[in-house]
Amino acid sequence: DQFVAARDLVGAVRHAGDVAALRDALRGDGGEVVFTTIEKFRLGPEELAHPVLSTRENVFVIADEAHRSQYGFGDGFARYLRDALPNARFLGFTGTPVSFAGASTVDVFGE
Repeated sequence: DQFVAARDLVGAVRHAGDVAALRDALRGDGGEVVFTTIEKFRLGPEELAHPVLSTRENVFVIADEAHRSQYGFGDGFARYLRDALPNARFLGFTGTPVSFAGASTVDVFGE
């Protein structure tokens, strides 16, 4: 709601409320802010791998509570997000940096 209220500053804003809306938004030409939740990056019933939704390099993923959602690259939402947007840039916000085998904030996002 805050970004929608500030669209004069951020430009067009779109909320992807379901998987189809998310895929449609990310396959477009861009130029807008797209809001969604990581659960929308799930496999469809007949999919063995997540489809690439955009190869653009000007896609920025901003993840809040990144310590809860941006690990698990073997299988899961974090893997599917990166498969869908292979050239995106990632910025994670967290108040709880993690440093465990298989879940390291610095490994995922850098310094």
